[in-house]
Amino acid sequence: MSDQTYLLILRLLHIGCGISWAGTVIFVAFFLDPAVKSAGPDGVKFMQQLAKTNRFPIVMMVLAIITVLAGILLIWKVSGGLQAVWMSTKNGQVLSTSGVLAII
Repeated sequence: MSDQTYLLILRLLHIGCGISWAGTVIFVAFFLDPAVKSAGPDGVKFMQQLAKTNRFPIVMMVLAIITVLAGILLIWKVSGGLQAVWMSTKNGQVLSTSGVLAII
């Protein structure tokens, strides 16, 4: 596989899974969670069913892991193995810092 194809696949995975994960988190935080809380005991039953039937937590964790791993592999490939020369550039500093902050 060529380097261009490898980078394209990693970018698609990183961006696609990241958008899916972030969009779902925003949906849950701003729409689903308030609706569940206002439903009272029925909301608890709904969330339990959602977690059991659809494997929602597992899917969210897989999306997050794929996003992080693809990001790490992208930085590794672009930096030539995290070489000090690349890490001293502005691009290297911004990407590395944002990656570490995202993981934290």
